Amino acid sequence: MRITKRLTEKEFNDATAQMRFKEKNRAVAKTVLVDGFRAQEVAEQLNVPKQVVSRTVHRIWRRYLELLNVP
Repeated sequence: MRITKRLTEKEFNDATAQMRFKEKNRAVAKTVLVDGFRAQEVAEQLNVPKQVVSRTVHRIWRRYLELLNVP
């Protein structure tokens, strides 16, 4: 079973508040986590490697879980 990583805009802003990202990377991650687009779609649309999108999303997701105290 595949787990879809989704955040509300507030959750996303809380998770990224103390993180340093280029604005483009932040926007890419928001498109995936908040707007619900697939990483592959975003990567193709912006002509960036999917790994860049996935890595950025993963960092924010991991931070979000830390804020919830999930191991």
